[in-house]
Amino acid sequence: MKQMQTFAHNMFGNLEVFIKDGKEYFPATDVAKILGYSNPHDAVSKHCKKDGVAFCEVVIPEKNQTVEKKFINEPNLYRLIVKSKLPQAEQFEKWVFEEVLPSIRKHGAYMTPPTINALLQDPDLLIGLASQLKHEQQAREVAEQKNLMLTQQVAENASKITYLDQILQSKDTVTVSQIAADYGLSAVRLNKILKDEKVQY
Repeated sequence: MKQMQTFAHNMFGNLEVFIKDGKEYFPATDVAKILGYSNPHDAVSKHCKKDGVAFCEVVIPEKNQTVEKKFINEPNLYRLIVKSKLPQAEQFEKWVFEEVLPSIRKHGAYMTPPTINALLQDPDLLIGLASQLKHEQQAREVAEQKNLMLTQQVAENASKITYLDQILQSKDTVTVSQIAADYGLSAVRLNKILKDEKVQY
């Protein structure tokens, strides 16, 4: 799923965030300009890793055309921030990492007053956001269910391993009858099961 959102800041202007497969990407050269790099394109090539780059078609209204724009992921954004010598870089980092990203991850959108008004006025936008949140919730529930099943399986295996350790560490001989009794079986029945499972012949 791809989604484009634009966020505004009184100091840094507008910042587009391109969301692809649940991950946030930022406009590469725009960010470099905000961070004071004299050669934004060179800064992106020098400091950003290629595997953290994505491209998205964006519309330029004043030129009435669509262009392919380069976006960078969060680790690459952080690399540009760290290398920046601009005093305001720290403030930009604070805005992005303490306001923009947490809000996106909590609500699926940057819930500024203009965003809320847009949602109220545009039913399609609201439906799209609700659908996205529903899919994220379903994926989270599936992951939680898998984690619960794995936790239960680990607990069950732990008891079996503990029992096996006790048998192996026993200084006395443990008879088949004793082991069978622990499982509510007779020695004959346990031997048959072991034979059927080809554990013993």
